[in-house]
Amino acid sequence: MAPSELRDVQRILDGLSKLGSTDTKMEYFLDALQTATDDGRPVLLFSEYTGTVDCLREALFPKYGVAIGCYTGVGALSWDGHKWKTVGKDVIPGGFAKARFGFCFAPMPRARA
Repeated sequence: MAPSELRDVQRILDGLSKLGSTDTKMEYFLDALQTATDDGRPVLLFSEYTGTVDCLREALFPKYGVAIGCYTGVGALSWDGHKWKTVGKDVIPGGFAKARFGFCFAPMPRARA
């Protein structure tokens, strides 16, 4: 490898290491979510992937706690004060409608073939 290529690779690696563990997508999402909820309205989020729901639930929990309800193909979850508890799927939409939950995650409908 030529010395100029090595310098370029090192410059790229240095830039990457400065990023640390910053998740710019998550930061952007959290900022947008804060803006959307500033007036106290609840938010319904859709995701096709259960893993994304899990990641968002964990990212939002420190700030929003029991205001989060999750509804996926795996089941429905709400925080019982100690742990995530499986609840009937009817609990989440009902809790959202009654303003128990400020955030709900729901499966994204798949397009029909």
